[in-house]
Amino acid sequence: MKVVAEAGQCHNGSVGKAILLAWHAKQAGASAIKYQLLKPETIAQPDAGLYWKNTLGETNQRDAFTRAGIIDYPAWGEVADACHEYGIEFLATPFDLEAVDKLESIGVRRYKIASGDITYRQLIERVADTGKGIILSTGASMVEEIWRAVGWCGDTEDVTLLACSLSYPCTARDANVSRINRLVYEFGSEVGYSDHTSLPETGLAAAALGSVLNEVHFTLNNAAPDVPDHAMACDPDRLAAYVDASQLGEKLRGEGSLWPMDAELAARVGARRSVCARVDVGPGHVWGVDDFVFLRPGDGVPPFEVDQLVGCAAWRAYEAGEQIVRHTTRR
Repeated sequence: MKVVAEAGQCHNGSVGKAILLAWHAKQAGASAIKYQLLKPETIAQPDAGLYWKNTLGETNQRDAFTRAGIIDYPAWGEVADACHEYGIEFLATPFDLEAVDKLESIGVRRYKIASGDITYRQLIERVADTGKGIILSTGASMVEEIWRAVGWCGDTEDVTLLACSLSYPCTARDANVSRINRLVYEFGSEVGYSDHTSLPETGLAAAALGSVLNEVHFTLNNAAPDVPDHAMACDPDRLAAYVDASQLGEKLRGEGSLWPMDAELAARVGARRSVCARVDVGPGHVWGVDDFVFLRPGDGVPPFEVDQLVGCAAWRAYEAGEQIVRHTTRR
C-alpha cells in the first residue's frame, strides 16, 4: 500500500522546508512526497474567488497562493535531488505547461493532475505526450468528464485514477470513499484515494475498499497559522499513523475471491456439522426423519444430504451422537 504525502504549500515558499518535509515523510513511511508547481498569475484570474474556507483573510485565489509562499520553478531541482537522496519519490502536480517542461528537465517518473484540471485538455495532453505515468484526481467530476479526461491520456498505460472529495477541509460525512468502488467498476483500472480529511481511519477505509494509493496532505505543524493547507494536513506523527492505518486496510481487504483461504481450511471441517444419530440404534435400523442430530465436526455426511439417509437401514449399530457413515441399505 503506497501513501503519498501531499506537501501542498506547507513549505511556505522555502526550499529548505520543502526538503525537510521530504525527510519527515520518508521517516513516516510515505512512498512519495508530492509538491505543486504553480504561479499565482497562471492559475487564476486576479479576482477568482475562494472555494475553500477563508481562514486567513484571503481575498482571492491569487492572494492566497502568494501569501502561502511560492517556490520558483528552477529551485525544484534541488528538492528533487534531496528526495532522491532520501529514497522517497519526488512527485509533483504541474499547474501550467511551463511546469511540465521543468519537471521533464528534472526527470520525474510520473505526474499528478489535480481534480480542478480534469477539463484542462491542453495540460493533460502535454503530460500524456511525455509518456510518463499519470495520476488523475477525479474530485467533483461526473463520470463522463472522467472518461473524457482518460481519453486525453492517449496511449499512456500507467494511469491511476484517484477518488476524491474536492472539499477543503473535508468532513467524514463527505469523504465518500465508496467512489473507489464506482471507479473500479467503471474503468477497471488501478484506483487510489485523494484524502482531504487527514484521518487515519479514512486511509484504512479507502485501502480496505480497494485503494492502491492514498494521498493525504502533510505538514510539519498543522497548527501553523500562515497557510490553510496546514489545518487539514497530517503532521509527522499523524502521517505515520495514517501509513500504518492504510497498510492495515490493505491487509483487511485481501484479494476478494469467494474461495476458502488456507487460514479457513480447518474451519471448513471444525465449524461445520455432520449427520449424527440422535439415539442409540442397532444394525438394520431404518432411519426416520427424527433419528438425526447435526453436530460438529463437518467431516461426515453434511446436513443438506440427510434426506438421502431417510428410509435406509443402518449397516451397524450407532451410539447417540455418533457420526453416521454413508454405507446404508435402503429398504
